[in-house]
Amino acid sequence: MINKHVLLVDDDEDLLTLLQWVLKTKSYEVSTAEDGLVALDRLAQFTPDLILLDLMMPRMDGYAFMAELQRRGLRPDIPVVILSADINARDQVKHMGIESFLSKPYDLPVLLATVARLVPLSPLS
Repeated sequence: MINKHVLLVDDDEDLLTLLQWVLKTKSYEVSTAEDGLVALDRLAQFTPDLILLDLMMPRMDGYAFMAELQRRGLRPDIPVVILSADINARDQVKHMGIESFLSKPYDLPVLLATVARLVPLSPLS
């Protein structure tokens, strides 16, 4: 059985813990990163099937992380879902070609449906 791998990138430790637990209960493999720099280190170790990305983080924010993904040629191979509390961010990220944008606080069933749509689990998972 091969599970789909999701990379969660957010500086909110409680949110990372919650989303990691929820996604694991749905049979996703999950890795976390507290900012874009750590996420880039994770990408050196594995290629996720999906990235859930916050925009406002210390050290390297989501915008800089997306620019680096593009520079490395990893876009659009890895789908990205932006999770942000900034209501103006939706317009700012349109040029990035993201697969989905969810405003914080988001509805967990909507997030799970978005993940399932972008990286469906095989029936054997």
